[in-house]
Amino acid sequence: MGPDLDLDKITPELAAKIVKHFILPMFDNAPSAKVGRRLGHKQSIGNSSSIYGELKLSEKLNETLGVVRNEVMRLTGSLEIEA
Repeated sequence: MGPDLDLDKITPELAAKIVKHFILPMFDNAPSAKVGRRLGHKQSIGNSSSIYGELKLSEKLNETLGVVRNEVMRLTGSLEIEA
């Protein structure tokens, strides 16, 4: 067996990447998801109370957090240059 997993070292950002790259594709590739798309059912991220909807919302929030962090870093850099 490999080394033990230290849960204290798992950040929310890492967990969000795992959800995006491993868990959501399992739902997206499921036969039931393909049937729903063929029949024209659309899931709204904000209105879904399913686990899938919650995971998609988490993915969207993580993307928004990344954009905000980049903007804060850019603004901080601009302030340091002006000081």
